[in-house]
Amino acid sequence: DRHLGAMAGLDPYLGEVKALFDLRAPTYDSSDKSAHFHHNHADRLVYHSDIQSGQDILDLCCGTGLAARSAHRSAHKSAHRSAHVSAHKSAHSSPTTNATKSGNASGKSDANTSGYTSGNKEGGGNVEQVVGFNKVEKATKNAVKSTRVFGLDLSGKMIQEAAKAAANEGWKDAKSRFLVCDVASLSAEWLAEKGLPVAFDRILCASAFVYIRDPPAAMRKWAKLLKPNGCLCISGFAKEFQVVSRCLNLAA
Repeated sequence: DRHLGAMAGLDPYLGEVKALFDLRAPTYDSSDKSAHFHHNHADRLVYHSDIQSGQDILDLCCGTGLAARSAHRSAHKSAHRSAHVSAHKSAHSSPTTNATKSGNASGKSDANTSGYTSGNKEGGGNVEQVVGFNKVEKATKNAVKSTRVFGLDLSGKMIQEAAKAAANEGWKDAKSRFLVCDVASLSAEWLAEKGLPVAFDRILCASAFVYIRDPPAAMRKWAKLLKPNGCLCISGFAKEFQVVSRCLNLAA
């Protein structure tokens, strides 16, 4: 398997990268001094990637799954917003004749849309509408279920940490969502063999692009895995990144 060949020592460079991140994996999300930086970097990439519920999302060089987990949370928020808006529109466009309890001063029931209750605030004439949370939550869960997020990384230790963290965040199938892979050699055939989607709405790569030896070739491979209107979202470091610290290190 060419994707795992590096783990057998066939490629010294990839072997070094794997060893480095295997070593860092246990503390990457917590006691590592740069953990806060990596969390923020992943969140910013996801923020600019326009994650929506119902999408298929792939996080490359995923490490402990920071971007994947952030994307999963973002999809949940998107689903909740959509469900809330749909319920609100339904309340105003399709009123029913079923009476629901109301908090108005007369104590009478109001005809209202299922899932909503209206009532006058005490001491005022403003009408307050309260969302039927059960319907919204059900719609949110259904939308989240249709969202699929996967993560690939060279480091098996990082993948273990990613699956563990995702499970702690409520992913029921976390172990099957994170796999070991040399992402520079990624192909639709390999994805199909592993039972993963072969096309994605969003492909993310947060902070790790610097470790790819042939960036143009990798991007061409990844672009072939995008759905129509899909987006390849990569974050990296500016030329001036940490110039001061590097100068100090050289002078030390």
